Amino acid sequence: MRWLPRGVRLRRNIEWFGSSSNGPTNESLQLSNARDVIKGADLDIWGLEEVVSTTSFNSLKSQLSSAPA
Repeated sequence: MRWLPRGVRLRRNIEWFGSSSNGPTNESLQLSNARDVIKGADLDIWGLEEVVSTTSFNSLKSQLSSAPA
């Protein structure tokens, strides 16, 4: 298990995730980029901001092998 130094916080703002009218217009690219960043970072805990679509969030979770149901 990796440990971060005390007080270090990592945060990822995925900006209007699931909303093509307020954020990036290519939702499938946004989904694949979010998935690749999360998988590549190899962190145990994630916090995401600005998720506006339950459907997009559920798609992201389904593409992450260790995401809880």
